[in-house]
Amino acid sequence: MCIRDRVNTAPFKGALSRTFNIWSEKNQPHSYWLNRLEKQLETSKVTLLHGGEFNFWDLGIRAGLCGGARILMAVEDHGMKQLVRFKAWPRVYALAIGLLVTLAPVAAFAFYNGAYGVGGILLGAVVLTFFRFRYEALSAIAAFEKDINALKRATENDA
Repeated sequence: MCIRDRVNTAPFKGALSRTFNIWSEKNQPHSYWLNRLEKQLETSKVTLLHGGEFNFWDLGIRAGLCGGARILMAVEDHGMKQLVRFKAWPRVYALAIGLLVTLAPVAAFAFYNGAYGVGGILLGAVVLTFFRFRYEALSAIAAFEKDINALKRATENDA
């Protein structure tokens, strides 16, 4: 089952990078919030990636061959309350970059030499690859948004 079958990708808001906030009345460690988000994402049955000790991201979602998204989390203490911030951004994979870098110059060369049919087909492949990456990246960001909003509702109900 693919991610596009599990996540409503309709509410794309245009910008690829998104930020989310959760206010909490209780102080919890960073690992608590990360584990809760991870469990929430596992219930959505997405392909989950974990950032390592030296990565600048905490969790990631692989949405297909061309793209996905990663998320970074920060916890700010405000007295007896906490602000948990999430930043999600798209991730393009080597397959998509390779296709774009290979096919775009070949399409331009075909147009330059008058092979308009071949150039059109190759240009179509470039455009499809680009929009496929965008679709997969936004699908992964929408999955993060859905699960962070569910975590936010659960946090509000706990308070």
